[in-house]
Amino acid sequence: MIEFLSVVKSVVGLFYSIPPVIWSGVIGSMLALSGVYLTSKHSYKNLKMQLEHDSIEKSTERSLKLRQDSYMLVAKELVSAEQHLANIPMLDILKENPAKGTNAFFAAAAQCQLVASPRTAKLLMIFANKFSMLSIRAISSVHHIFNAEVAAELAKDSIDRNKIEFDRTLLKMTELNQEIGSEKANYDVLKSYLDFYKEEMSKGWDQRGVALNEKQEHTLNYSRSLVDDLIALTSEQIEVLVSMRADLGFDSDIEEYRKTLFEQHQSILKEMEHALAKTN
Repeated sequence: MIEFLSVVKSVVGLFYSIPPVIWSGVIGSMLALSGVYLTSKHSYKNLKMQLEHDSIEKSTERSLKLRQDSYMLVAKELVSAEQHLANIPMLDILKENPAKGTNAFFAAAAQCQLVASPRTAKLLMIFANKFSMLSIRAISSVHHIFNAEVAAELAKDSIDRNKIEFDRTLLKMTELNQEIGSEKANYDVLKSYLDFYKEEMSKGWDQRGVALNEKQEHTLNYSRSLVDDLIALTSEQIEVLVSMRADLGFDSDIEEYRKTLFEQHQSILKEMEHALAKTN
């Protein structure tokens, strides 16, 4: 205990032996160092908060950009899918898959649901499912148009074949008339052939006319049914578009959207009927 007190006294004596000028310098240095430390600590906190804020902001910007691109792609592919469905009656379904033109929309809708807001994702899923059923109904009904087109092509082939035989027989009859002493019996046989081919061509033209009329009627019915189905989906489509715009920070006029979509669908039907009228 005595030794400890002796050590303490020695240390205290050492401190007292230091001149006041040195102590003032030491204290000043300590205060300056403390100020630097406190300033650095505050700056570090501010920098950390700024970096965290920038990271969150950049992440938000990336998410918003990804969402915006996905929404734009869905809107674009939906228009393409509707146009494809309207043009299906013009396709050669032996060479082209009528369902292929809608695949891009369904792929875009599926991807969009991964980045969309919960409300938009749900609305888009409902709309995509209903649009899928609409597409199936449309594609499955096109076989009536295809059957009529096949009948028209078969009739045309029959006409072409009989036309060839008709021309060949007519040429033989002409040659026979030019021969001296040709028998009337041979001429009568050729004449019967000529009448037969002529009658077959007439039947072919009638059959082709009926088939083309059926094709036109089925095509018009298809177009009307398609427009009716699209109009029936207008409410769901508007809800999706309005929700997308809200996610992106844009206001929307629902009634104006409804009016625009209705006019768009009516214009599709009008153009289709106009195009079909030209074939009469």
